[in-house]
Amino acid sequence: MSPLVKKLQAHCLVCAICLPPACVQTHSEKVNRNRTLQRSSVRLHLPESIQHRRSEFETNISTATQKATAWFERSGLDLSADEVLIEDAHIFDNHQSGRAYLARHFGIKLQNVPLNFAGVVDGKTLMAVTPSLYQEIFENLYKNHIWTRSEYEKLLIHETAHAIHAKIARDRFGSEDAMGPRWFLEGLAVVCASQFLSPDTPQPRLSWNEIEDYIAKDSANQIPIPIYPVYGLMVRSLQERIATSWLIEHAGDINFTAIIKEAFFNHEE
Repeated sequence: MSPLVKKLQAHCLVCAICLPPACVQTHSEKVNRNRTLQRSSVRLHLPESIQHRRSEFETNISTATQKATAWFERSGLDLSADEVLIEDAHIFDNHQSGRAYLARHFGIKLQNVPLNFAGVVDGKTLMAVTPSLYQEIFENLYKNHIWTRSEYEKLLIHETAHAIHAKIARDRFGSEDAMGPRWFLEGLAVVCASQFLSPDTPQPRLSWNEIEDYIAKDSANQIPIPIYPVYGLMVRSLQERIATSWLIEHAGDINFTAIIKEAFFNHEE
């Protein structure tokens, strides 16, 4: 499997995700004001059928960028306030055109593009389906979760989180490989976007043995679909004991599992 196909499969969202609470700190408010400048800098590519909704999508992307950025900063990671995270955004109004564009963009065969493609980010380019298409995907895949209008914003936050995480990995460690294994980079984006949370049902927390079992199953592609809620649960369980910034800093280590195991149990002492 080519690196491009692996990247597409790792970052292509066929699930749903959640968002962080609004940040009220002065510094983050300043960052958010600067981030609003990105709205006009994004080159938005829309099919004719949704051109009349241009302002809506511009606002969606701007809001997602602000919220994802604020979450990373609250997690202890400083980001450049004037950094443009998304330069181009392509929104697709049908599955066929979206999958065909991704095949051309990544230089891969059409059959290698997931049938339930919802969103993906590559560098500073965001590609996503419309809210109505995402609702179809969401309701088909996540039957235990209720669709609300906020899920589309969460999708965009999730994808923007990947762009931020990738930038951190490149800037600090020289490669996007430092984003860590699939379960971690996807789980981190799920948590950033506050996906798969129910206000009425407290989310369980996993023991280390359960986390380790999921890591092994994920390496063997044995976690049943849908996998994104599981990834989110894994990262949330780790965050109960380990700082998010620490996890991000160590995610690219070849011994990541052993390192987080030690940190997990050190928290108990």
